Amino acid sequence: MGGERQAWKTPADERVIAYLDESVRSGRVAHAYLIGGPPGVGVQALAQELAQAVLCEAQERPCGRCRHCTRIAAGTHADYSVLVPMGPSMTIGIDEIRELKTASSLEPYEGRARVAVIDGAEAMTPEAHNALLKLLEEPPDKVVIVMTTEDEGSIPETIRSRCQILQLRPLAFDRVEEALVAEGVDRSAAGKIAQMSAGRIGLARVMVNDNSLMEDRTEAFENLVELVGMEIDERLRLAGRMAEGFHRDRETLLKRLGLWEALWRDILLRESGIAQASLDTGHQDPNLVSVGVARARQGVDSIQSAIYALQRNGNPRLVMESLVLNAPSLPRR
Repeated sequence: MGGERQAWKTPADERVIAYLDESVRSGRVAHAYLIGGPPGVGVQALAQELAQAVLCEAQERPCGRCRHCTRIAAGTHADYSVLVPMGPSMTIGIDEIRELKTASSLEPYEGRARVAVIDGAEAMTPEAHNALLKLLEEPPDKVVIVMTTEDEGSIPETIRSRCQILQLRPLAFDRVEEALVAEGVDRSAAGKIAQMSAGRIGLARVMVNDNSLMEDRTEAFENLVELVGMEIDERLRLAGRMAEGFHRDRETLLKRLGLWEALWRDILLRESGIAQASLDTGHQDPNLVSVGVARARQGVDSIQSAIYALQRNGNPRLVMESLVLNAPSLPRR
């Protein structure tokens, strides 16, 4: 594809990197991209590097050193914007998309194009979807829209059909380990973090700088082991405690659910034979060994449904009861 690639720094799926590299080299950058993948796999980092590649001044793009690349990394480039979910409902609304549409009609201020990243596109409201669709139907010149999502299926087909869809997969553990070592992490620690992150480079980098995340993951694993062995009455009592916890501290409860979802995803990958076991928590409980693909998928689906409902102001008690009752049930061994 035009010679050996040197510029891209994000450790990510080689197929996707090669495709983007060729698009930039050939000048065939699409007007809209949808980059998807599981939490922590690196979609946000790749979206930012794609913006750098579009605006970079160097021969080998993105160089990471020119004024455009450095200003994008600092979040100060006039032609680079990022929309994220905001407010009590953590959504991206129609007003934000209207502002994006207005900005897209203007000439670039300091670069060759404008790049807008919609980070967490699954959080757009239906009204925002409709407004964005109108923008994508008649895309302005010199504008590139990059959407990231953890749930591609939640994005309407009318929008997906107007984007180049790029799906990132977790990396091999040794690639994550080598990336962390190159960034100065001790090899022994890098190897353990690579396994615990299940090949997700973004999550691995967070874990390097936040030891509490590793502790939280271990605690979440232990809680998950307890849940799958509970009887119905125990599950209902747990649901009540979780609902009360949600009222006290919404973000902490959502974070715990996010960890449970990540753990079930890891188990699903392992049971599907796609990835080696990554649940190196020090508590390899037999209740979560060889649970099977169907039960692992059931675990992922139950967590996703709960998070979706809570983010849309569902009744916490009912949501938690549905979650614990629909979670896989495994007898204690």
